[in-house]
Amino acid sequence: MSELAGVWISLGVALGLSLMLGIALLASLEKRSTLERQLAELAEHNSHLYRVQELQAKDIAQLRSALRAENAHVAQLLRKTELIKLLLDELHTHHPSN
Repeated sequence: MSELAGVWISLGVALGLSLMLGIALLASLEKRSTLERQLAELAEHNSHLYRVQELQAKDIAQLRSALRAENAHVAQLLRKTELIKLLLDELHTHHPSN
């Protein structure tokens, strides 16, 4: 084999490898672009979920507060009911209906 043929073979191999590297680079750039778009979508979705979570936390706090108020109101009504029962018992004791 002549020296010139060896040079052309080496040049062909180098060109082929360069072409393969170029194709791999383009594929990598496309994949990176896709991943960046997906990351942006996930970041937006995460932000939306965070806002929803904050709203739900506020709703839960309001519901717990309302529940505490209702429980206090029920306790107050139970105390009033007991007082009315005591008054009725006392009224029946002092003024029998017979």
